[in-house]
Amino acid sequence: MGNEQLQARSSGQEIQAQDVNQYRNALIGDILPRNASASVEAGVGNLGNSTNPWQNLYISGNVIQNGTVLDFSDFSSISNKINSGEVLPNSGGKPGYLSFLSTSTTGQIIAATTNLSLVINNTSVTVTTNINIFGLATAPGSNNTCTINNQNLNGQNSTQYLGEDGQAIPINNIGAEILALDNTVQSFKKGNEYFIAFIDVSNNQIMPLLRGVGQTTRETLAHTDVLTLMQLNHIFLDDDGTTPFKTSIFPTFESTDPPIGSANQWYFNTKTKRWLKYSTSWITEDAAYLGYIICDATQAVASESADFTLDWASTCTGRLTKLNNSKIHVQLGIVSVAGEKFQVNDAGTLIDLSNGDDLEAGQIELPNTTYYLYLDNALKTRFSRIVPRLPDLKAGLYHPQKYWRCIGKVLNDISSDLGQPVFLGEDTDFKDKAVINPGQSGIAVPFYKSPSEITLAHFDVIDSTGQIQIARNSESVIDTGTSFFDGVSEAGTLGGTVSISENETTVSGVGTSFTSDFLVGDLIKIDNNEARQITVITSDVLMTVESPWTSNATNVLYTSGGLAPNTFYYLYAISDGVTPGLLLSSRSVVAGDSAPLLPSGYSFYKELPLAVLTNDLLEIVPFSVAGGWPNQTRIRYVSLFQAGVSGATNVLSAGTANDYTNISASNFIPKTSQYALLYYSATGSGVYTRVRANGDSNEGYDMNAYPLRGGYIVETPLDENQAFEYRRVSGSGDIYLDIFGYVTTLI
Repeated sequence: MGNEQLQARSSGQEIQAQDVNQYRNALIGDILPRNASASVEAGVGNLGNSTNPWQNLYISGNVIQNGTVLDFSDFSSISNKINSGEVLPNSGGKPGYLSFLSTSTTGQIIAATTNLSLVINNTSVTVTTNINIFGLATAPGSNNTCTINNQNLNGQNSTQYLGEDGQAIPINNIGAEILALDNTVQSFKKGNEYFIAFIDVSNNQIMPLLRGVGQTTRETLAHTDVLTLMQLNHIFLDDDGTTPFKTSIFPTFESTDPPIGSANQWYFNTKTKRWLKYSTSWITEDAAYLGYIICDATQAVASESADFTLDWASTCTGRLTKLNNSKIHVQLGIVSVAGEKFQVNDAGTLIDLSNGDDLEAGQIELPNTTYYLYLDNALKTRFSRIVPRLPDLKAGLYHPQKYWRCIGKVLNDISSDLGQPVFLGEDTDFKDKAVINPGQSGIAVPFYKSPSEITLAHFDVIDSTGQIQIARNSESVIDTGTSFFDGVSEAGTLGGTVSISENETTVSGVGTSFTSDFLVGDLIKIDNNEARQITVITSDVLMTVESPWTSNATNVLYTSGGLAPNTFYYLYAISDGVTPGLLLSSRSVVAGDSAPLLPSGYSFYKELPLAVLTNDLLEIVPFSVAGGWPNQTRIRYVSLFQAGVSGATNVLSAGTANDYTNISASNFIPKTSQYALLYYSATGSGVYTRVRANGDSNEGYDMNAYPLRGGYIVETPLDENQAFEYRRVSGSGDIYLDIFGYVTTLI
């Protein structure tokens, strides 16, 4: 489009060819925005407006926003959704539009005060009145119970979410009504809790899927506890906005019609995006699923509304810092709560466990208790003992009864002193010290490339004032076969000569100055290219290393640094003011070591939150960055973890200790970490295990967190020497513990 100013003509003026051609020229090529003076101006004007929108847009190229091509490959309209409706009080917006009339079998869709807004098969539906749902099915009144059959369960706190972690609950004394419902999903009651579970009669067990539904609180479980069968009523609403449907058969999601249907069975066709109901055949029913109502033998007792269709996202950046034994400093960057994204980046807030206003209503501070930190959509953070639900469509950890985002957890120990909090998101440093930030060209996440190489791309190192000290916008390859720049720290040849003997761990020197040239933990590299980590410096002419030499050498040259087996190397960004680089060193400044040996002319360095481990063959042990970069980095070892087998990172094989017993993890966890990820498994029957940091006096952590290949991934704090303790609480089997990974806690 031409970018000249369009000229106006007044009444009575002669119209010439150029007056008409200016519009033709303006419409040839690019159509550019113009201001009120008819001059081209960037960033003004719209294509249509809210009152008069265009109907369709046809393009064959790209949509570009601020220079970025937008990717619409995964974009599709949502043909069925629940936009808004009645919410539960003090719940952060959790839906409460599905309810019931007390002491009756009548359910109710609540919409008179707050209208229920839906989209059903691409049609907008608004419900403006309350709708009764008559004749809910009730539960059987007899032969309707079973008992828990697991002697290891005795009311531990961890049993409050048993089942949600993938574990089954063994049962016996199974009533006939439960037997008849084998391989179906039903509801149960234990005490005041209602939960949803899959019945597996052939294995004498149930698999809880959701605990504490219907705004009830999860209860602890113990051997011989009685579980009572309830009745689920699943509720649908027709697209006429007035007709409700109910079924007691758990709805499913399928891509084709199930070959056999039962009367009033419903399923959602994932291809057509529509619900179908079975009568004598499958019939399409344009309806919305609203949730379920639970009945006992006589009346409705609980309800759970389906979630609103919000812009759920896993985004959560920030940091939690312990200030004293009761206070935590909460700093947030960008966080999504209940579909709303907030960009905070402020000085943060303090929450105090001893302050009742900072706890969930109705809770008090208790010793020896894990507290979860929840954030509501007003950005208020609270302590709560209630365990979050695992991520579902909400794309994050949420309170089971509220739209509160779980951002962390912390143990209040037996003395009612808070431990170190764990942030359940991407940790952000907020420039409170020299840090590494993702550069403009991409995200700098370290990557294991080969047994001798790791890569890091696109990063800035900034100081406490926000000034960039090092900037690198291209991929860096750190090679352990290279000395110094983008390689391993290594000094020049030192004074004197040394001698070593095969299968010995000593180094003797002539004319050497071991006490001034080395520190314990440093590496010494012999002229034959063997390097070892120093464990003892006896004098200027005698030292001891951590593992035997593989050959003899007499009166040879030597240096400090180099590549050694079974050694952690800490990653540094370095600069001489002109050329940025990376360096691996066995010294960790943040852990209290002296500065790393730097190449000539280099003076600026910043330790980054990553350590790599070498094996016996001088190869980097494979790893992946599982989150937290570029601050509290979560590292996972890439290894085959199998239940009942000692893996490559094993620290306990066939353990049987019934009292807390110390285990060192320092071979696989660097000194910059005091938080371990364990792979736990056990053989035999009924084994129940706990772990805790070495020297702690608290109850410890249950070993039944996240299931993996017959075992579990468990997190535990460590002491300053990377040690923890375990004990077998009950059972007669053997215990196996491998290091699955760790979290960098010193940065």
